[in-house]
Amino acid sequence: MTQLTDTLEKTFETQREMMEQGQEMIEQSIEIQKNAVESLTDAIQDGEQVGEQVAEINKEAAETYFDTLEDSMDEWDASVSEAREAFEQAFGQVEELHADTWSTFEEELQSASESYDELTQSVIDNFRNAVESTLEVQQNVEERTVETAEQVEEQTTE
Repeated sequence: MTQLTDTLEKTFETQREMMEQGQEMIEQSIEIQKNAVESLTDAIQDGEQVGEQVAEINKEAAETYFDTLEDSMDEWDASVSEAREAFEQAFGQVEELHADTWSTFEEELQSASESYDELTQSVIDNFRNAVESTLEVQQNVEERTVETAEQVEEQTTE
């Protein structure tokens, strides 16, 4: 091999390395995006738990309020009991609505997350195939270029 063919081979090798590094960077960025979606899902689930805890605290505070009213106003006992019953019924409906809403939201989020995962995997697979094809073509071009350079050198040295 001569200096010309060595230079050509190094040039093609550098191109391949750059393509492979670019492929790795793109795959890593997609993985980071997938992790961000998973983190968002986890954060939303944590938010649901906090919401449930806050609702429970509010319910307990209201129950304590009604207990205090009943203890301090014996003559209004029926009115306070009716108000407590109305509150408990309304709060039960709120709890049910809250649970249904979060359940629906989580189902939709899970579905969207699965669709995103499928789409990104498809993109990664297609990208890998494209890079592999490009590397094969680049390898063929390198072989032909080096062969041509060697032939030209042979002819000029004769």
